[in-house]
Amino acid sequence: MVTTLLRSYAIETPELEVVLQEIATPEQPEALRSGRIDIGICHPSPLSIVEERGIDRSRLAVDTMNCALVANSTPLATRSSLSIHELRDIPFLFADRSFQPELYDMLFGQFERLGFHPRIDETYAGLRTVWQLVASGQGWGMGFASQSDDPPPGTTSVPVDELWIPWGLDLLLREDESRPLILDVADRLHRIGSATEQ
Repeated sequence: MVTTLLRSYAIETPELEVVLQEIATPEQPEALRSGRIDIGICHPSPLSIVEERGIDRSRLAVDTMNCALVANSTPLATRSSLSIHELRDIPFLFADRSFQPELYDMLFGQFERLGFHPRIDETYAGLRTVWQLVASGQGWGMGFASQSDDPPPGTTSVPVDELWIPWGLDLLLREDESRPLILDVADRLHRIGSATEQ
């Protein structure tokens, strides 16, 4: 979804050079406060009050966590959908709770409500690491509706019948942001995000 958004922005505004930095969601507010970045685009992961201090957050695009990412080579990759309970014996590849406690608690709270207890052998840092491990057949990862047609390389996104967690992309700015260029970029990104949902 981020790639689609930025491609659209590049077409609409070719005269503006955009420098991208990959920064984990929990680290983006501090990167904004310190001036390392001017705009953050991140998942709407719940953050603590301290992490959100001085940050203006707005929804850029809507998505849903409702899929399992599995390796193309596994039998599950041929399924049109599956029950979350079919995943109980397959390692769930996810970040440690300490990386983002609020997101972890939200997701595992949903699992608990479904009576699902994922098998966790290890935890990992970063989505790309998880996607690579999924592609190599080492387990399954959370997937988004937006990945249904374009999953990470080597993986297939399979809808999970019981799972439906509102998700998407958020745009982060400093609360006191007043520079016209940054506000204009934010406005354009919002328009493109709205258009991608239609």
